[in-house]
Amino acid sequence: MEPHYKKSLLLVLAVLLFRLNLFSQKELDIWYFGNKAGISFVNGGPIALLNNNEFIPGYSSTISDSSGNLLFYGQIRLLNRNHTLMPNGDLGTTGGHGMIGIQTKIPDTIYYIFHVDGFGLPNPSVHEGLTYSILNMNLDNGLGDIEPSKKSIPLCGASQAFGCITATRHSNNHDAWIISRIHDPDSNFYVSYLLNDNGVVDQPVFSNSGVFLDYSISTMIQALKISQDGKHLVCCYSDRFEVCSFNTATGEIQPKFTIIPSYIPVGPCFPDDLAFSVDGKFVYVACHYYCTAISGCAAVFQYNMERGDSLSFKDSEKFIAIGSLMGIHLGPDNKIYATQTFTDSLSVIHHPSLPGSACQWQKNYLSLQGRQSGIGLSQGLQRYFAYINHSGQCQGMPVSFSPNTYPAPDSLWWNFGDPASGSANTSIDSTPQHIYTNSGSYTIQMIVKHIDNRYDTAIFHLFIEPQPIPNLGPDITVCENQAVILDAGYNPEWTYLWNTGATSSSITVDTSGTYSVTVSSQSGCSGSDSINVFIGQGTKPPPRLIKHD
Repeated sequence: MEPHYKKSLLLVLAVLLFRLNLFSQKELDIWYFGNKAGISFVNGGPIALLNNNEFIPGYSSTISDSSGNLLFYGQIRLLNRNHTLMPNGDLGTTGGHGMIGIQTKIPDTIYYIFHVDGFGLPNPSVHEGLTYSILNMNLDNGLGDIEPSKKSIPLCGASQAFGCITATRHSNNHDAWIISRIHDPDSNFYVSYLLNDNGVVDQPVFSNSGVFLDYSISTMIQALKISQDGKHLVCCYSDRFEVCSFNTATGEIQPKFTIIPSYIPVGPCFPDDLAFSVDGKFVYVACHYYCTAISGCAAVFQYNMERGDSLSFKDSEKFIAIGSLMGIHLGPDNKIYATQTFTDSLSVIHHPSLPGSACQWQKNYLSLQGRQSGIGLSQGLQRYFAYINHSGQCQGMPVSFSPNTYPAPDSLWWNFGDPASGSANTSIDSTPQHIYTNSGSYTIQMIVKHIDNRYDTAIFHLFIEPQPIPNLGPDITVCENQAVILDAGYNPEWTYLWNTGATSSSITVDTSGTYSVTVSSQSGCSGSDSINVFIGQGTKPPPRLIKHD
């Protein structure tokens, strides 16, 4: 499949949501995409939806209210909750890899709709660049519509913005940055716009890019996304992708390096889309390569965002999957979902925060119940997130917990799922510890209060492993010259360390003293015991065995 044809499929309208006041977990929990396909995460999900009547071959977006009730969705056309076109909802552009609906001032009522067009290569004679419209949910008897006098308003300095758009929060956790890429040989920039309660600040922030763009196929913009915490930005071009840092206080972008994905056996792989893990540790890049399949061929690579230079970053590259042309996106359940073009299912990366094959790619994970995916999925703004980190998993030993949240929490409340521990079962510390006296499965809950009085809840399931318990028995006195065998109990999965330096499960001693042993499991759980041995005077009887029971 040729790159310019691929681009024409990818560059359709996508909507992202961000609210400048309270932000809830369910506003992006419905996705409509592809050939009348849809899925819902509202009740946990995902489950297939069969009420989409729109053909959306590329990127789209779906906006719901704070309870997960559908408000509108769109591509080049905006449809209301009844799945009909809004009276003024035809935006009349060629579409782009991005349109952002950002809610402001009045909850579930006013949305700023930012959109950037793009179809094939930029055509200055018809190219509108980055524009915005205002959608009022009170219009059309509460079904919502674009306000006629506030439709497709051009943004200063963005007439040559093209192809892609993304958004993230300002460092004040209230305002938002809208980010796009200028596709002009004379203006090699990223551009960021601030949106606050007063509207769009008409003073764009321009940042240099390390990739020179002309009007050739090889420099077409494919995708632009930012990590959940707003720190990392990656832009995919036709033959490479650029890794950048982002400053959420100023809107400035700092290019770091560009990467060309490795060749696969049939040749080069051209980046199309990307998705970050929820913690921003890994980025996944989907790229296509030439093949004879009608639906095209694609591969997914994983890269470690903690690698700060191009060589180590490229060295972290892991091949994850292969299939037909893919769009990939992070879901509300923190899994990454992937289309495989014109098929009736979605594939998934179950654990995007784990390296290599541990991320667990599963092809054809979710049936679309006869509907078909396109190349893109329903896009959404990087949402607030709450994630639990922990260290330790052993019975009788401290387990440490810490929050991984964005933004930084105002306060925390923990429940360790261990009611038998009494008052120790809860904590308001930022990095608490808990000791589980029994092994088994526990459910840990962390409730996060944000500075805007919004709450998030994170759940983590933890298995506490049994503690190895050696038992050397009571102290012992034996006759002079008697040898004593001390036995900690043999287990092939344990390691042993005696204070004598021995590493076997048992030792023989013939000298008075205190003897101790530490037994460790393969996961690092350990237990210890000690015994006092006194050698008295007398004849020499046979050795006495002190055995673990």
